[in-house]
Amino acid sequence: MWIALGVLGGLAAAVAGAGWWAPVGMALATVFVVVAEPGTARLGSSRSGVPDGRAPGYGDSRDGDSRDGDDGTEPGVERGDAVPGGRAGAGVMARPGLARLVDGFGRAARLAIVVLAASTFAAYLVPDHRPAAAVLVVAAVAVADVAGVRLDAYWRRWVGGLLLLAAAAFVAVCLGVSPAPSPVAEPLGGDTPWGVLGGVLSAAAVFVPVLRGRSRRTVVVGAVAALGVAAAALYQLGPLRLGLSTTSLRDTFAAADAQALAPALGAVVTLACLPAALTAFGAASERAHPSRITAVVVPAAVAAIPAALLAPAAAVTVAAMLALAEFAARAAAGPRGPRQVAVVVTAVLLFGGLLTRL
Repeated sequence: MWIALGVLGGLAAAVAGAGWWAPVGMALATVFVVVAEPGTARLGSSRSGVPDGRAPGYGDSRDGDSRDGDDGTEPGVERGDAVPGGRAGAGVMARPGLARLVDGFGRAARLAIVVLAASTFAAYLVPDHRPAAAVLVVAAVAVADVAGVRLDAYWRRWVGGLLLLAAAAFVAVCLGVSPAPSPVAEPLGGDTPWGVLGGVLSAAAVFVPVLRGRSRRTVVVGAVAALGVAAAALYQLGPLRLGLSTTSLRDTFAAADAQALAPALGAVVTLACLPAALTAFGAASERAHPSRITAVVVPAAVAAIPAALLAPAAAVTVAAMLALAEFAARAAAGPRGPRQVAVVVTAVLLFGGLLTRL
């Protein structure tokens, strides 16, 4: 769900920075997430390295069970979150100030996913009233969270399977139609080595927030599907037109003369955006405040404002910045080691790649 959301809302931003090199950036994001989160550990197991199976920001579920996370995480992992293996959690626990900082970045990063989902949903389905529609999506997600609406493992598998089928159908449609002629222009991302490198880093950063926090199998399968969709869209539109498109997949259908499939695309947008927003909002509001109402109303109010103001490209950029900040803070707060140093350095480089495209 999150990965499909990243393709819908973030593909244009990735291509705008990297051009034809955008798939390389997506592959780099996959490698970074797999290394930074080397398998999600079951809370309470010896692998988690966290006393009582808890890490800051990873509380018990509201209903007290230990079922699968709501967005594809391993069993027992909080919705939208992952616990890195080893003793990183214990290192954070030893420093309460850093724990609060990491927890704050984590909640903000998940609220940014809510903003991205609401903005993307509105841009695709209600483009003439995008700000109002985005705010309504945030409000609906908050109400659903208060009502206790959850996506269990059964329904997540169904949604994931349908999205994979939709990705395969999209690739088939794009490859079955000759690409429309596009204006001759220099590919976005520049032709110098530094321009290409900056573009690849920015494209990788865009996909980090939607790849993180789930099992390695989900990351790999989702990344392969996303790469297929990105390659097909690039083939059909080219980097210039795709990078300038706010709703990249809808414009790809138009270029492929497949407007009749617009209702199916609307269903895909709904399947990707609403569950992603629900799971991200639940993770952001979990144990945020002793008062249940405050824990829901405040995050909803915080998310509603940027959802109304930011287009998908801007929303995914903010989500990427917050996710990278969380990765760097969590790695820096844990025990020193080669992996932690690599995570911090890579996160800084990806953040720098984003800044070059602002």
